[in-house]
Amino acid sequence: MTRNLKAFGLALCAALALCAVAASGASADLFKSDASQGGKTWLTAEQKTDGNTKNIHGENLAGYQEFQFTTADTNKVLKCEEVSAKANFEGPGTETLTYTNVKYEKCNNWITNEAGETERSTVLHVNFTECDYVFGTTTTPNPGKPAGKYGEGEHAAMQIKCPVGQEIHTKATNFELECATTPEQTVHGVKYFNGETEGIEDVSIHATVHGIESTTQGVCGEGVHTDGTWTGEITVTGFNNEAQTNKTSVTIEGAGLT
Repeated sequence: MTRNLKAFGLALCAALALCAVAASGASADLFKSDASQGGKTWLTAEQKTDGNTKNIHGENLAGYQEFQFTTADTNKVLKCEEVSAKANFEGPGTETLTYTNVKYEKCNNWITNEAGETERSTVLHVNFTECDYVFGTTTTPNPGKPAGKYGEGEHAAMQIKCPVGQEIHTKATNFELECATTPEQTVHGVKYFNGETEGIEDVSIHATVHGIESTTQGVCGEGVHTDGTWTGEITVTGFNNEAQTNKTSVTIEGAGLT
């Protein structure tokens, strides 16, 4: 009975993505802002156009969010030119941020032609169907990699959180045919950096996420996958009012500098 309870506890811990907090070597920091001392902070997340994160092929991804449903087929890549989302928190800081109203726009399936050149192909639409992104600050060391907060050796977790029965749907423009579905799951590969824009501090999210589960069909390929990737950069900007007209500095403890 005791053994069964322990097994159940470990399974539950993993499912809720809480184990990293208790694991040896894990650590957690806080998203903080100037405005949060007086109550609530509103946040926007948008595509970072001048970033330097590279995809798995070593290509600079400035201006794009890039997804591969499986690394087994590098000929099919989903690239989106715009991403946006909203979040908020109360108090001096928080270890997790839930981003709602997530939108990916100007998306295409990119393929490699016979000349070896990468070009736009089918237009794709990503529908989050009320699914959210939950970004955490808990990091876990990656054995064999250099140490350092949010550096190459330590990545934070991100959860795709969906209502019961919902998934993220990617559809091809032609007759809105289903192309891929991505279910609720927890993945790793997020790094944070503190920066600033026009003298106001902001946070840059660098995503080199791996191990994404999805099911594809049609122009996205056929199959069930567990090795998908997401690469891209996002700028998080803070505001001290819900109308988002008054910017306020936001930072994350322990993060590097862009």
